[in-house]
Amino acid sequence: MRTGRGSRPVWLVRALLAVVLVAVGGVAALAGRTVASAGQVVGLEDGSAWLVSSAVGQATLIDGSTARVVAKVEVGGGTRAGAQAGADAFVTADDGSLRRVDGATYQVSEPASFARADQPLAVFPAEDTLFVVNRATGVVTLADARSLVASTTFSLSARVPVGGAVVEGAGRLWVVDEGSGELVRVDRGGTAVTGRKVDPARTTLVTAAGRPYAVDLSARRVWPIGSGGVAGGGVCVDSPLDDDTVLVTGASLASQVYLVSGRRGLLLITDLDLGRCDAVVDLKVAGHELGQPREAAGRVFVPDFTAGNVIVVDPETRSVVATAEVLPDGTAFELRSQGPVMFFNDPASSQAGVVDPDGDIREVKKYESSSGDTAGDAGASGTSPGTSPGTPPGAEPSSGPANQVDQPQPADQPAGPPASSAPEPPALEPSASEPPAPASASPAPSSTAAPTPAPAAFPGGAASPEQPAPGPTGAPTTPARLGEASLGIQLSASSVVVGGSVTIQAVYSGESAGIDDARWTFGDGQDAAGVRLTHAWAEPGVFQIVLSARLTDGRALSAATEITVTERAPPATPGLQPSVAQPAGPGDQIGDGDGDDPTGDPTGESTDGPAEPPTTSTGTGTSPDSPDEPTTPDEPTTPDEPTTPDEPTEPTTPASVSLSVTNASGLTVNASASASGGGGDFTFTFVWGDGTMSTPPLGAAIRTSQSASHTYSAAGTYTVRVLVTDRVTGADYSQSQTVTIGGGTITAPVARLALSPTRGTAPLAVTADGSGSTGGAGLTYQFGWGDGQSTGTQTAAGASHTYTSPGTYAVTLTVANGSGSDTETVAVTVDGAPTGSPPTANMTMSVPVGPAPHTMSYDASSSSPGSSPITSYRIDWGNGGSSTGVTGSYRYDTPGTYQFTLTVTDSAGQTDSASGTVTVTTPKGAPPVARLALSPTSGAAPLSVSYDATGSTPGGSPIRRYSIGWGDDSTSTGPSGTHLYTAPGTYTVTLWVTDESNQSDTQSATVTVTAGTSTLRMNLTIASRVGEAPLQSTIRANATGGSGSYSYYVDFGDGGGFQGPYSADGWSHTYPAGQFTVQVRVTDSTGQSVTQSQQVIAVASSTSTPPSGGT
Repeated sequence: MRTGRGSRPVWLVRALLAVVLVAVGGVAALAGRTVASAGQVVGLEDGSAWLVSSAVGQATLIDGSTARVVAKVEVGGGTRAGAQAGADAFVTADDGSLRRVDGATYQVSEPASFARADQPLAVFPAEDTLFVVNRATGVVTLADARSLVASTTFSLSARVPVGGAVVEGAGRLWVVDEGSGELVRVDRGGTAVTGRKVDPARTTLVTAAGRPYAVDLSARRVWPIGSGGVAGGGVCVDSPLDDDTVLVTGASLASQVYLVSGRRGLLLITDLDLGRCDAVVDLKVAGHELGQPREAAGRVFVPDFTAGNVIVVDPETRSVVATAEVLPDGTAFELRSQGPVMFFNDPASSQAGVVDPDGDIREVKKYESSSGDTAGDAGASGTSPGTSPGTPPGAEPSSGPANQVDQPQPADQPAGPPASSAPEPPALEPSASEPPAPASASPAPSSTAAPTPAPAAFPGGAASPEQPAPGPTGAPTTPARLGEASLGIQLSASSVVVGGSVTIQAVYSGESAGIDDARWTFGDGQDAAGVRLTHAWAEPGVFQIVLSARLTDGRALSAATEITVTERAPPATPGLQPSVAQPAGPGDQIGDGDGDDPTGDPTGESTDGPAEPPTTSTGTGTSPDSPDEPTTPDEPTTPDEPTTPDEPTEPTTPASVSLSVTNASGLTVNASASASGGGGDFTFTFVWGDGTMSTPPLGAAIRTSQSASHTYSAAGTYTVRVLVTDRVTGADYSQSQTVTIGGGTITAPVARLALSPTRGTAPLAVTADGSGSTGGAGLTYQFGWGDGQSTGTQTAAGASHTYTSPGTYAVTLTVANGSGSDTETVAVTVDGAPTGSPPTANMTMSVPVGPAPHTMSYDASSSSPGSSPITSYRIDWGNGGSSTGVTGSYRYDTPGTYQFTLTVTDSAGQTDSASGTVTVTTPKGAPPVARLALSPTSGAAPLSVSYDATGSTPGGSPIRRYSIGWGDDSTSTGPSGTHLYTAPGTYTVTLWVTDESNQSDTQSATVTVTAGTSTLRMNLTIASRVGEAPLQSTIRANATGGSGSYSYYVDFGDGGGFQGPYSADGWSHTYPAGQFTVQVRVTDSTGQSVTQSQQVIAVASSTSTPPSGGT
């Protein structure tokens, strides 16, 4: 965010000169005051994340640097998940719709439908394009990232598995076909099915260091994905075939893939550059349920649902940095990385936060879930009454249903015309490090007072001059009416303590232009650039903030304001308010965030007080070259004096909550919850653990218990949670219980245990397999090893154990479900260490290097016995294949480097191993043949030329790269595309094609560009753009440049229009009340055309209706 100290743009120099003239009084006032020596500037878009709260249908923007809430917006009920691209968020819903949250204005778009209600969506942003994948039908839609308008739709004719899609670069999506296992490439040109297949049920597509990979756990390989799909021999992954708890992610910068296993409690690292998969980190959580890992800032973050922790791992040192407790045990939550910052989020509650690379936790409360929030924090969205989420007081709410809040209008006051299309920026909340805003000196209004009706809206969103706009007390407003364009500075607070962050935003109220660049100075020797940012001052004083902005139309404007920075208040004296201990009880109190929370601050000071309303300072609104006299900025205002805190009140005893969940029949469960204590009146919401929830109606006036039923779509183990809100105190509580259900009537379990081996020499590693047991999907397994050790209870059907002492052990497997349990016992014999010398393994290979397919012979007969004869030979070839003969041959079909191992065993059970490597190269055949077609090959500048290299033919291996040199220092890649020549000349265009074996070919052609005609331009002006209806406007459009005569087409925006030559008097048109878009297109004789548009607003006449019976 910080700018350099070198040369400044010309527009910035002019703007700074203007602001010196405007603010000379303010500069003089700063003389003799303390100036801070250091500051901090943080961009909100750097390390900020939108976190979705599906329980309340809200998206919350969290600043990762300060761990504070920046904005909250409602995104509608039935929210599933969100994806983020830059500062924007994209949120899917259960009804198959998608919404966009604008990261600059916090406005929520209308929902765009891409599927039916029963079809899950996955969204993959790629710069200005969205890939929207319907997992149920395999339909992929390419949509505009801003408007959500679909441009192209492709059908893959198959379902897309979870984890089976990834975006490569800015314009290509790779998808796994769930039916065939083929990789499908999707881009704007269409779809292409690649040749090699993967296991669709056990393959995850990831990116590492920006390159896509397919992690196939069945093949135990990581395959690179090239232009033709899966390529090369791949790299190994150290994951057993029977481990179904493995989850995969890729590194953002390093060429590494990370796997976490809940069954084994391990983080496994595959290094793609070194071709190794032997790095492992023991997480010490074997048997836990782990979530999707994420990587950020050189750390791997692993969510542990069982313990409610986040495990932070340093893959470089292969060590656990920290284990951070973030949520209650058994809570399923998500991790979201944004830049170098890692966020944790519980979509079913208000709990979220930031996990630092060293494991420190900074908690964030996304919303207030109580019904008795403090004034100024209206509901979960955190917006003022009468405004939509993400919209400041005084601005029009969005027309979208999810953002619409009804505004009562007085019956005798007509509504004004529509608000300006450029809304004011949203109000910004202060950071958590700032003290709460001082309370108003005036008494709070009575709760029985009649509500004040909202004023009629005026153009630009300003309130009526006769009636102030509703909002927090003392909130200064500067209306921006149409035709009065001005530049302003909006602050999240007019005063701040030393070290406290203030959010600062540039505001421009004009219609015809926006802010293109903004430069700031803060009066403390620091400067920065950006439309919206935060800053903190290191010393107290009064500081001048100066904004110099360049607009999109080239104008330079400036504005200035002041901020007061005070010393931090001394620590509160203990004992001002009694502390009340939290009594033990079955319910876990979430807390309501107000001063009456018994578990809160003993001083009684709230840390979640209402945000101070934003202040706006308006600048000159004119160019520095304007002859207008500069104005003097307002004098700095003195912060309100803090009021005396209320007398401490007796806190309410927290409630106790109980939950009972039982199987009804089949996939249906019954849940009942009750609460006692607290305020004595509660609401209950049941979260079923499968992405659904239900809130039964209140029914009776006083409610202390509630019941509900739910039917799951599939058998399994689910965590059911009840969320309880005290309707009197506003406190929130939760309680959870795990339930295991089957797919119908639960049958009695039957244990079946298989051991391998059942006999051997100590130390003996034994693997137990209980997968042959029956009893339904909800079966649990516990293994007893007969030596005092056990594994489980767990849902995995396998386990392993090592015996170090000789003896015979009774190994038991106990399986259980809702209807009972069953046990089977199998004996394992461990012999003592053999005496005598072991055998020696040795093997010779015929040709260890060769092109694929590569066949070689082996001979292990040179292995020598020790004290006992050799009884078995086994060769593992490193690609999943094996041989058991003393001599023989083996064939490798895929290029790569493989490590093989020979193991010999003698009659006493002693073994020895020997290893070696085999290198299989890619065969080289004939080189490719380049073929280049250009169209056109000549023409006047500017000349757009298309190329087509698809006629090139491969030789012995597929073509992997097409490169084009245009002869003007420009290049392109891909089999086809276009290029624009702007200067006359003769250019040599060269095509290079390269295949998978790095053989290449070229072909060249020439393009001749002649001098073209001048560029066509038009200047559109409208006289009387805003006024009272009927409004007569005059439209003029002067065209210059181009060639020959001009023809015009005019669309008046109300159904009328004109087509023909231009008249010197322009076109006159009369408009009724309303807002209209005038569009003019001019075309010259060569076909060049220019189109421009402007807005016309005709305001309805304000006429009073005489009283009934009047004259």
